[in-house]
Amino acid sequence: MFKRIIFNNKEVEFGTTTIGKNERILNKNGTFNVNRKGLTFFERFSFFHWMINTKWSTFLFFVFAGFLLNNTLYSSIYYFILGTQQFHGIEATTAIGKYFELFFFSSQTFATVGYGRVNPATNAASLVAAIDAFSGVLYFAIVTGLLYGRFSKPIPKILFSKNGVFAPYKDGNAFMFRLANKLNHQLQNAEIRVIASLIVDVDGNPVRQYVELELERKEIIFLATSWTIVHHITDKSPFLNMTQAEFELSEPEFMLQLKVYDQSYSQDTFTNTSYRKEEIIWNAKFENMLMSTDNANYVDFTKFNQINKLSVL
Repeated sequence: MFKRIIFNNKEVEFGTTTIGKNERILNKNGTFNVNRKGLTFFERFSFFHWMINTKWSTFLFFVFAGFLLNNTLYSSIYYFILGTQQFHGIEATTAIGKYFELFFFSSQTFATVGYGRVNPATNAASLVAAIDAFSGVLYFAIVTGLLYGRFSKPIPKILFSKNGVFAPYKDGNAFMFRLANKLNHQLQNAEIRVIASLIVDVDGNPVRQYVELELERKEIIFLATSWTIVHHITDKSPFLNMTQAEFELSEPEFMLQLKVYDQSYSQDTFTNTSYRKEEIIWNAKFENMLMSTDNANYVDFTKFNQINKLSVL
């Protein structure tokens, strides 16, 4: 095992319990790899937050499914409970045709379109149609709120490199990670924090400890192109004199948090990601991706994840 390393620990709410091999603390997409037990499904599930954060395809599927489910429910009430005799304007002669006419009547009522050919002929049918319309108003109000939440949620389009590198730097070595602004909108006052998690030997017991790494530069004014994050390994680094074999045995994970001011939303936004030991390439460096011509500067994203292995001396 390794000698004990004393860290200036930051409270990160994960505790010191060791985590199994290949188990991430922070998922690659920035979510926490934490499961909750002892709670019911409805105690730990928020439909609003799920609909705000799920994929667009899933979101649209559930919105459309809810629309169909409501209209199927009300058209079944119209057809099977009230009966077609309580409606004017039904022209179909078959049972399936009459049902579909009532289904589309429900759709038009639910969406408050109301074309008018099919209409209620009795007070009972009018009452159910009024409830149908009221539920439609509520449904579309909820969907509108969810759409607003999805469009107004600040999501910086930050691209993180697939791998980090351990590379020669100045008079020693450094761990480096790369990120870039994918879009042309203005991102500024970017601030990065990197927390390293690794298992060390404490009085003969493996304990997971955390330390916020010192960075060569942790803030930049403008994030217009790319930014290489550098942790120079000095006597203040927990990785000082650590060999690659020791590094891998310590089950390290680098957790990155980027805070940046997005002018499109006029507020700070946050993005997280992490790198585990298998995502760190030793004795390598990133390919240069910043290019310039006589008229302009540009970023070549085809080289964003390209890494050059260095010859071992």
